Amino acid sequence: MGWLKGRMDNAFGIVNQHLVNRAFKVGDQPTMADFSLCGYMF
Repeated sequence: MGWLKGRMDNAFGIVNQHLVNRAFKVGDQPTMADFSLCGYMF
């Protein structure tokens, strides 16, 4: 499980860097890209 947590932390670190200057992954509104991340977060 530790290995998977490391991979998850790395992947969400990339997402966090992408979202530093914007509210959504793509454009000015939520898209499927944003909604698809919800399943991994909850």
